[in-house]
Order: sequence, then structure tokens, then C-alpha cells
Amino acid sequence: MFTSIILCGGESKRMGNDKAFIKINGFYLIDIIIDRLKKLSKNIILVVDKQEKYAQIVKCKDVEILEDENKKFGPIEGMRVGLKKTYDDAAFVCACDMPLLDIECVKEIYKHMDKSIDCVVPRVNHRLHPLHGIYKKSVIPQLEYMVNNDIRMVKYLINNVKTKFVESFGCNIEKSVTNINSPEDLEKLRERGVLYG
Repeated sequence: MFTSIILCGGESKRMGNDKAFIKINGFYLIDIIIDRLKKLSKNIILVVDKQEKYAQIVKCKDVEILEDENKKFGPIEGMRVGLKKTYDDAAFVCACDMPLLDIECVKEIYKHMDKSIDCVVPRVNHRLHPLHGIYKKSVIPQLEYMVNNDIRMVKYLINNVKTKFVESFGCNIEKSVTNINSPEDLEKLRERGVLYG
């Protein structure tokens, strides 16, 4: 068991509305992700832009909710706030827009973590997916440095800590890292028969 951190502080400009509250099969996307991660994590932390939007979810799902302190920093700030509050040495960090998140893939990523590294990030078809990775609390000083120096790219983080990149999986990692950035992305998944509702 390990902590999971779900980042919900994005502006969702391309989607046009909050991605966490997209309805899929009658359920909010954030509910789907929380329910899947509960099979692995005793502690789940949501890092959000405004706590009041998520108050009902916290009441029903028994998760901890934290608010970004520096809202302009996106996922960097969400990771910083979440990792500072984790109860474990490491946490799985993901975005709130991954409707096909596969806990078997999360387990595989976690198996690659060891004492010599700070984080594990999947590389799928030559593309990195840092918001589907495992991070130790040891990256917090780097995150603090980035916020203090107005550095907002997650790629900067993984290039400046000890990162292990994983490319070989026994699960469907391509499916697990799929995210939704726009109404068109959502419609494409529905057209493929992957999502309904």
C-alpha cells in the first residue's frame, strides 16, 4: 500500500469545463480514478485549485483534499503540496483526466522504485508520462527550488533528480496513460467503444 496523489488543479482550457467532473457511465471521472486507486492506496490525496468544488467528494470518498498555494505552477505545485503531506516515503502521482487508469500498470511502476532513485516515469512510444509516475519525498527540495525560481515544466524535475524511465510493461500501459484534454479526445474514446455515457 502507498499514497496516491491526484492532481486536479488544472485550468481545463481546451476542455472548456473541469475535467474531474466529466461524466462517464454516469460517474464523475474523479470518482472513477479514486475508486481504482483505493484498491492500492490506503491514503489518497487530491490537490485542487478550490477546495469547495470537491467538498462532497471528500465527504463520500474518505480522501484528503489540499489546495494549491501557488496556483500558477500547475502540476509542479500540486506535486509539491501533495508530497509534503504524504504519510509514506513515496507516492503515485497522476492527473485527474485518465479515464482508463490501470492499477496493474501502477503496480508495475512501483516495483521499479528502489533506494537509489527519486522517481519512476513510464516512457510509452518515446513519450514520457510524468503524471503517471512514482515520486519520493526526496524530490521536494527540487520542487521548492522550481517554485522559487518560476520553473514550471515537469520535465525539468525529472531531468534534475534521479529518475528511472520504464519502457517495458506486462500491462496495457498505452491505455493507462491515455488522458483527455478536449471534447474531441473524449469523443474519440467513445467512438472507439472504450468509453460510454
